[in-house]
Amino acid sequence: MFESNPVLLHEIAEYLSKLIPADTEVLAGLEIGWYSSRNGTIIEDVVTTGGQILLSATDLRNAGANVVSVLCVIEGEAQGGDNIENEGLNFFSLFKMEELLETPCNIEFYI
Repeated sequence: MFESNPVLLHEIAEYLSKLIPADTEVLAGLEIGWYSSRNGTIIEDVVTTGGQILLSATDLRNAGANVVSVLCVIEGEAQGGDNIENEGLNFFSLFKMEELLETPCNIEFYI
């Protein structure tokens, strides 16, 4: 739901920006990609197994991109981060799903 709430999205972007590795020259979403030899970080909303990220990282690398890191808002399963790191990518997440589930929240829904 954070993707449809501009106020919350702005806050998330503020915190995510602090996690971007210093050597990052390009940011990319899986839908956008980038085709250059510069160091890049893939940005994703939720990571579960990391499978699609790894497929996209391979495609980007085959096209000449230097994929270095992955940054996500929510790490849904630890397996996803492990899979990404096992492929030689740095992995950073703003939240872990278990942290969010343990945190009480008061959300109002408007219809």
